[in-house]
Amino acid sequence: MRPMPRRLAQSACLLLLVFCLAGCKRSPSGSSHQTAAPPKSPSDQFLSLMNAGKNYLDQGDATNALAIYKKAEAIVPNDADVRLNLANCYLLGGAEEEAIREADEVLKLEPNSAAAYFVKGSAYLRLLNLEEAAKALENAKKIDPGETATFFQLGMARTGLKQWDEAIAAFQEGIRLDPNHLHSAAHYLLAQALLRAGRQEEAQQELQLHQANIEGGGPALGAATFERSKYTQARVPFKLEQPEKEGIRMKFVDATKEALGDGAQNFSGPIGVIDANHTGWNSLFAVEKGQGFRLLWNTNGTFQPSGAPYPAIPGANYSKMLVGDLQNDRFDDIVVLGDKGSHLFKFATNGLAMDVSALCRLSTLSAIDGMLMDLDFTGKLDLIAVNSPTIQPCNNPTILRSDMRVYRQFGPLLFTDITSTSGIPASLHNAQAVMMEDWNRDGNMDVVASRKEGPPLLLEKQRGGRLVPREPTNWVAGAVFCTGDFDNDLRPDLAVVSDGKISLCFNGGERKEIAIPGNTGFRQLVAVDYDNDGWLDLWAVGEKIRGWRNLGLSGFQEQTAQLGLDQFDGGAVSEIHFADFDLDCDSDVIIALANGGLRYLRNEGGNSNSQIKVRLFGTRSNASGIGCKVEIATGGLRLIRTVHQRPVEVGVGKYQKLDSFLVHWFNWPQGSAEVPFNCKEPLFASELSMQEGSCPYLYAWDGKRFRFVTDILGTAPLGLPIAEGRYIEADPEEFVWIGNEQTFPARDGKYQLQITEELREVLYLDEAKLVVVDHEPGTEVHPTDKLLPGKPFPPGALMTLHNEHPLQWAQMLGERDRPGRTSQRLADWKRTRQPPNGDSFGGGHVSGETPNTATETVALPISTESLRLSGQEVTSALTTVDGRRVSPPKLRVPQLRGLAEPHGLVLDFGPLNAGKPLVLVMNGWLRFGGGMANIAASQDPSLPFPFPTLEAEVAPGRWKAVDVTVGAPAGKTKTILVDLEGKLEAGTRRLRLTQAFEIHWDRIALMEEKPNARTQITFITPSEADLHFRGFSPMQNLPPDWPLTPDYDRVSANSYWTITPGGWCTRYGDVSELIASRDEGLALMNGGDELTLKFAAGSLPPKPAGSVREFFLYADGWDKDSDFHVAMGTAVEPLPFHGMDDQMYGREQRPEFPSDALHRKYNTRWVEGRVLKQTATR
Repeated sequence: MRPMPRRLAQSACLLLLVFCLAGCKRSPSGSSHQTAAPPKSPSDQFLSLMNAGKNYLDQGDATNALAIYKKAEAIVPNDADVRLNLANCYLLGGAEEEAIREADEVLKLEPNSAAAYFVKGSAYLRLLNLEEAAKALENAKKIDPGETATFFQLGMARTGLKQWDEAIAAFQEGIRLDPNHLHSAAHYLLAQALLRAGRQEEAQQELQLHQANIEGGGPALGAATFERSKYTQARVPFKLEQPEKEGIRMKFVDATKEALGDGAQNFSGPIGVIDANHTGWNSLFAVEKGQGFRLLWNTNGTFQPSGAPYPAIPGANYSKMLVGDLQNDRFDDIVVLGDKGSHLFKFATNGLAMDVSALCRLSTLSAIDGMLMDLDFTGKLDLIAVNSPTIQPCNNPTILRSDMRVYRQFGPLLFTDITSTSGIPASLHNAQAVMMEDWNRDGNMDVVASRKEGPPLLLEKQRGGRLVPREPTNWVAGAVFCTGDFDNDLRPDLAVVSDGKISLCFNGGERKEIAIPGNTGFRQLVAVDYDNDGWLDLWAVGEKIRGWRNLGLSGFQEQTAQLGLDQFDGGAVSEIHFADFDLDCDSDVIIALANGGLRYLRNEGGNSNSQIKVRLFGTRSNASGIGCKVEIATGGLRLIRTVHQRPVEVGVGKYQKLDSFLVHWFNWPQGSAEVPFNCKEPLFASELSMQEGSCPYLYAWDGKRFRFVTDILGTAPLGLPIAEGRYIEADPEEFVWIGNEQTFPARDGKYQLQITEELREVLYLDEAKLVVVDHEPGTEVHPTDKLLPGKPFPPGALMTLHNEHPLQWAQMLGERDRPGRTSQRLADWKRTRQPPNGDSFGGGHVSGETPNTATETVALPISTESLRLSGQEVTSALTTVDGRRVSPPKLRVPQLRGLAEPHGLVLDFGPLNAGKPLVLVMNGWLRFGGGMANIAASQDPSLPFPFPTLEAEVAPGRWKAVDVTVGAPAGKTKTILVDLEGKLEAGTRRLRLTQAFEIHWDRIALMEEKPNARTQITFITPSEADLHFRGFSPMQNLPPDWPLTPDYDRVSANSYWTITPGGWCTRYGDVSELIASRDEGLALMNGGDELTLKFAAGSLPPKPAGSVREFFLYADGWDKDSDFHVAMGTAVEPLPFHGMDDQMYGREQRPEFPSDALHRKYNTRWVEGRVLKQTATR
């Protein structure tokens, strides 16, 4: 298998991009007329192809990359970079022989190409031709002895050859070259070599180092683990287009009076830049002298006070404003940090704001710096703050202490301090400022904190874990710093103000200096592309304003005088902000003076180069897109920008069209090729909420095609959290209805099912059987399985029902039908809840605990949208399973997928005989939220218990809770049963069902369990069970009240995610022995795998005369996906077992079973944790 991300340019559904291309007249002062680009020369065509190919190859799409590079090869046949890119495409695509062939072609052109030897050695390593691998890798090491990956690959080759001493030496050298532990798995491999060499004590030390570096769950190991290096990155055959030496003619002009009027001196910093109505006109939120805070509304580049001022804390000194959409409601909010307390302003349309500081629990926060960041990957922004210095007695003299604190947003605009569990060192008492960057390029945003003494501290975010402190070796001391990709190599770098210089600490280990003699007194260092040439420049402010232009390989050149900044006479500056305030396609400057007052510098001439504006709308990521990355390639320019705040403005030089545009969202990148843009209109990028984790799919042969039935084992997730540190209890046993004799006929004498794993997950299947059910006419047979809040789980069974009580009337729950508020505990629940601790499925109760409603009436608040639908009659939609569903009136924000505003139904079945064995039969489907949504929901105390609850009307207008656990459908369309025998009082007529899950009901019926039913149930073992690779089906285009339904007739070898559980999986072929019985011997299926089950028609029992025959699947097993929060989500191991403690998954030792021999026999197929490419078989 090889990586299989989506094909960016060919599938329109993979990215929602809205391009607003209205006519654009630019001001005469700028370069307003954009001329059409001349036809591309062969050289330009070649360059564009190489850029486009890089876009595909970087996303793991070897197929499209190969096609692009073949076109480039036709233009320049003997280019070594093209050949190397082809070799890497073949390696990525699993065509190792072709990769070796292309690497040999490179070596003909460049005999000293370490990259060609590395790719060749890696290909041989995959082919297990270990001797040839060692030869090639040794040559790479000789040419370039400084590349870490070469030593790790060589160590693996030596290990395979059982050359333990050589392997140990290679791993040790690789670790020495990798001081930041980006390859912590090397410690594990070194330990294994040491063990085999008989060096047990050293091996234990290496295992301890390995464990220390994988706090959030370690990387999967495999042949490709160390292939990713500078040698396997796509190459573009040019020296990166460098900035023009002279650059464009431009300057910054003081336009304060024109933009701010005579009142500029009445305002001061800190400043928040906010586009309140998403019009592109950025307004200001600032401090007004003697008044408090004020919004300065931007109208065509001029600012006017808007509305009344908002009070400030008397005598407070405010230091910073943080802008971001804290509620995911598409309106930015503002956090103001101060020394006597902080504020949170909730914004709405037209800049209307409300100070909710007291409610959000930040009013007492004293801080000097901070940032908004989705630290725990829940789709909502948290706050990391640097506390104001406090005096700590320490004999003589006293010392000032500045701690760093982490505040999780556990509900809408509600924060709680989680510093003690965040991973921030308790010894960090001298913090000064904080920023975020994905320094180690693992997809997780890291934290960089400057200190009063010493270099900044890197805090790496571990997947599903805490922050881990690192000390990069090339960082220098300094409290004022900024981050950005200063050399356009797509890796973040660090700039630090130190004694008499600015040190540029590049990600690859290099460091350069910018001399700044004299007493600088800088308070702020800003990375900004002020001239729109695509290269990040530097501005430093303090006693003066100074600017340096980035000349690429030629370093930085001070341009203070040329930009007119030497004429600035405003005095000391506390902070600056860049944005295109006048919409003329270049970034202007708003300045807050240290002694009060604002200044506005208009950029004149920067629009001689092109600028794009990007507006991000996250749906799984936070709505602001803060912490995401924007990557652009066009012509000879390539760049990446981390979104720290809005607006996002990116210069692209003279180009008028992008060859490649990519947004790195939290889950996976989404992008497009050949993107036009208009500098005055933002390029909208909306994150698609693609399904990446759910459950395995079940298909059945219906006589013409394989019909999608439903998903399976939704009740048995592994390591799926319902709250931080608490996991869903797995119920691994399930009966699933397949169909009847008409919808599930035999095919060539065999009944055929397909179980597919088409998502970012692994299936652990212990047993699978066909269940043949023959029952009397007029009866129905349904499974008792359903999704429950927790244990105990009743044994899976099939129940026979009869005597349906017709549903006479059903209506949406309205205000007059709302539950009474007799329970003070539940009625006041929302008002009094504290930060959650172990809540289940989005709030309310601990897993396994249900509300004590036997004698209480649940007070569930009904949404406004539901009230508008109050009384809507829905009887006909619920009478039969016909695809007409009753859906929740209003869903939660996309980041809380699977949850809805509280809603319900009133069900009238007529007078009920409470002495009958009544059973409520409900057919529908539930949208699973996944780990990210579960964690986000568990942190929100405003969310009610989402599971359905049931009440009965015991007298007119008097409702009483029914003492039952209703449960929910486990995923896609299923029928669940609620046993009401002995649960209803005499005289009950109506039932009331309320819920906060997103459940779409198709049928709700009331029946009776049939005693002494003549139902015959037969379990059939598969006659054939063949495991093979199939691929991934796209979803059908269906209305939103239908479950996501895959189209089996279409299949692709490519998935659109980049991570899957990695490890040893079941080899392809016959797996009958593994699934024949429940014996802990598991068939392990990974993404793209399909299990074909065939059942000989001759093995079925004779059908009793006059009976009705239906079919079910009995399955026993578990499922685990790679959601950021899932325990051990990147690895196939550890294997589950019956009776395990779900709360100890990943920490509990699996007992030995006789069936372990089956795993040694069958689990010989390696699946890389990074999704790999494989060709579909159909």
